[in-house]
Amino acid sequence: MPSLHNKKFRTIFIAAISVAGIFLLFIESAQMSIMLSGSDNSSRKITGIEMILNQMNNELSRTRQIISAEPKQIIFIDDNNHINRYSYEYNTLWRNGDPIATDISSFNFEYRNRVGALIITADRFLRDVKTVAWVVRFSDGSDDQLKDSRVILASLQ
Repeated sequence: MPSLHNKKFRTIFIAAISVAGIFLLFIESAQMSIMLSGSDNSSRKITGIEMILNQMNNELSRTRQIISAEPKQIIFIDDNNHINRYSYEYNTLWRNGDPIATDISSFNFEYRNRVGALIITADRFLRDVKTVAWVVRFSDGSDDQLKDSRVILASLQ
């Protein structure tokens, strides 16, 4: 076996170790680049869904009158006298008959009275509904995400 005291062997050995190290750094860099580009795509999707949910919250907060309140659907009149309908079916969130978010695994509305008690049959007690909450579960490509919100209906207080 050649000795590490041999200058020529030592130079070749150091060069080989350096090349192997650079190769491993290149592979690690490529893997990190792939991981980061994948997270950028999922962040855009989450941001899109969050924007849609924020819009829904904004519209719900301006509710003047609730027409129908069910676990998978709400129909209401806003402060501009527009009738709005949000519903969930076929893994899709719909607004006024148009799909606004897909790939949603579950979505529910909850209705609560002034003291926060859950109203089970909201359609029978529409005048008692003071807050609307929702829970949504969707996939961002690598993980399931869970979002929820509670909206106080200002004009119904």
